[in-house]
Amino acid sequence: MNKNKTALWARPTLIWATADQFCSRYQISRSTWWRISKTAGFPDPVRFARAVRWNVEEVDKHLMRKKTKSGIRK
Repeated sequence: MNKNKTALWARPTLIWATADQFCSRYQISRSTWWRISKTAGFPDPVRFARAVRWNVEEVDKHLMRKKTKSGIRK
Protein backbone atom coordinates (compact mmCIF):
# COMPACT_ATOMS: atom_id res chain seq x y z
CA MET A 1 0.00 0.00 0.00
CA ASN A 2 1.17 3.50 -0.78
CA LYS A 3 2.54 5.30 2.30
CA ASN A 4 0.81 8.54 1.28
CA LYS A 5 -2.59 6.86 1.35
CA THR A 6 -2.08 5.56 4.87
CA ALA A 7 -1.16 9.07 6.04
CA LEU A 8 -4.60 10.26 4.92
CA TRP A 9 -6.18 7.87 7.39
CA ALA A 10 -3.98 8.87 10.31
CA ARG A 11 -5.78 9.99 13.45
CA PRO A 12 -6.97 13.57 12.97
CA THR A 13 -5.78 16.33 15.27
CA LEU A 14 -8.12 16.93 18.17
CA ILE A 15 -9.90 20.26 17.67
CA TRP A 16 -12.57 20.19 20.40
CA ALA A 17 -12.12 18.58 23.81
CA THR A 18 -14.22 17.94 26.89
CA ALA A 19 -13.40 18.89 30.47
CA ASP A 20 -12.47 15.25 31.15
CA GLN A 21 -10.06 15.21 28.21
CA PHE A 22 -8.36 18.39 29.43
CA CYS A 23 -8.18 17.01 32.98
CA SER A 24 -6.44 13.94 31.66
CA ARG A 25 -4.14 16.00 29.43
CA TYR A 26 -3.02 18.37 32.20
CA GLN A 27 -3.32 15.90 35.11
CA ILE A 28 -5.74 18.07 37.10
CA SER A 29 -9.06 17.43 38.82
CA ARG A 30 -12.42 18.43 37.35
CA SER A 31 -12.91 21.06 40.06
CA THR A 32 -9.52 22.60 39.17
CA TRP A 33 -10.47 22.58 35.49
CA TRP A 34 -13.76 24.38 36.17
CA ARG A 35 -12.00 26.94 38.40
CA ILE A 36 -9.43 27.64 35.64
CA SER A 37 -12.12 27.83 32.96
CA LYS A 38 -13.94 30.57 34.88
CA THR A 39 -10.92 32.92 34.97
CA ALA A 40 -10.91 36.14 32.95
CA GLY A 41 -9.79 35.76 29.36
CA PHE A 42 -10.28 31.99 29.24
CA PRO A 43 -11.74 30.84 25.88
CA ASP A 44 -15.48 30.37 25.95
CA PRO A 45 -16.81 26.83 25.59
CA VAL A 46 -18.98 25.78 22.69
CA ARG A 47 -22.10 23.69 23.14
CA PHE A 48 -22.81 20.82 20.77
CA ALA A 49 -26.34 19.90 21.86
CA ARG A 50 -25.82 18.99 25.54
CA ALA A 51 -22.06 18.51 25.27
CA VAL A 52 -19.66 21.30 26.26
CA ARG A 53 -16.35 21.51 24.40
CA TRP A 54 -13.40 23.90 24.26
CA ASN A 55 -11.14 24.59 21.31
CA VAL A 56 -7.88 22.81 22.12
CA GLU A 57 -5.64 25.31 20.33
CA GLU A 58 -7.23 28.32 22.04
CA VAL A 59 -7.00 26.74 25.49
CA ASP A 60 -3.35 25.76 24.95
CA LYS A 61 -2.49 29.30 23.82
CA HIS A 62 -4.27 30.81 26.82
CA LEU A 63 -2.54 28.53 29.30
CA MET A 64 0.88 29.11 27.71
CA ARG A 65 0.36 32.89 27.89
CA LYS A 66 -0.65 32.58 31.52
CA LYS A 67 2.35 30.34 32.25
CA THR A 68 4.72 32.80 30.56
CA LYS A 69 3.29 35.78 32.45
CA SER A 70 3.61 34.01 35.78
CA GLY A 71 7.25 33.18 35.14
CA ILE A 72 6.74 29.42 35.38
CA ARG A 73 9.25 27.51 33.31
CA LYS A 74 9.30 23.87 32.40
